[in-house]
Amino acid sequence: MKLSLMSYTLGTLVRSGEMSLADVLTFTKDNGFAATELSMANFDLVPPQGMSGLLRDLELDVSCINGSADLAIADDDGFQKSVQAGCHMVDTAVQVGSPMIMIVAASVASVAGTADKARAAARIAQGLRQIVAYARDKGIIVTIEDFPRTELPLSSIQEMKFLMEAVPGLKLTFDNGNFLPGGDDNLEAYQALWPYVANVHIKDWAYAPEGEGHLCANGRRIRGGLHGQGILDHVKLFKAMKEKKYDGYLAFEYEGSMNHAEATRIGVSYLRGVLDALD
Repeated sequence: MKLSLMSYTLGTLVRSGEMSLADVLTFTKDNGFAATELSMANFDLVPPQGMSGLLRDLELDVSCINGSADLAIADDDGFQKSVQAGCHMVDTAVQVGSPMIMIVAASVASVAGTADKARAAARIAQGLRQIVAYARDKGIIVTIEDFPRTELPLSSIQEMKFLMEAVPGLKLTFDNGNFLPGGDDNLEAYQALWPYVANVHIKDWAYAPEGEGHLCANGRRIRGGLHGQGILDHVKLFKAMKEKKYDGYLAFEYEGSMNHAEATRIGVSYLRGVLDALD
C-alpha cells in the first residue's frame, strides 16, 4: 500500500494564500508521499497542461482526481449537465495521467428527505452507467465515495452495495470514516465491500460538542481529528486490507482545526509507523 496526499487536505492553506498549488505539490513530494489525489477545483488554479508540467518536474504521480457531479438531481437538463461534468473529469484524468476519478454523486439539495432516497439512488445509478461507459473507452476507472451525510443514499453499506451492483464496472473509493455517521462499522464495511475497492481515503475523527461537526445515528457528533489520536482504529483496518491484498493508494485526508500542514506531518508519521509494524 502506498501513501498519497489529497490536495484537498491543504486547501485551507491555499485559500488563505499561505501556499500555492505548486507549494502543495512540493510539500507532497518533500514529505515522502508517492502521489497526490487532486481535486477538480485545482484546475481552476492550474490548467491540466500546467499541472502535468508541475507533476513531471516533481516526478509525482496522480492517484485519483475527485470532484462533484450531482447525479441525484431530478431536473433532466441539470442531470445531463452532471453527466457531462463526470465525463469532463474523465477527460481531465486522461490529460494528467490519473488512473481513476472519484465522483461525489449527489448533493443534499437534490434529495428531498428519506422518502426520496430510493429515487435518488436509481437516478445516480443511471448517470453513473453513462459515465462508466464513457470512461471505459478511455481506460479510466470511475469510483464513488461513501459519504458522511445520511440524507444521501451514499452513507451505508447497503446503499453503496446497491450502486456497485447496479453499475457494472463502478468501483469504490473507501473512506475509512464516512460509514460511522450512518451507524455502520468501518471494518464491517470494508469486509462487505472490499471486492469493489480501488482507492482508499484515510482520515480520523474526534468527538465534537453540540452544534458542531457531523451528527451520527447514535446521537454523537464528530469532526476531523488527528490520525492516531482520534476514534478510528487504523490498525484493524490495515490488517484487514493486507489480508485482502489491497495494494492501491491510501490517500491521506485531514479535516481538523490544527494547521493542516503540521497535522499532515504528524498524521502521516503515525500511519507509516502502523504500516511498518504490520510489515
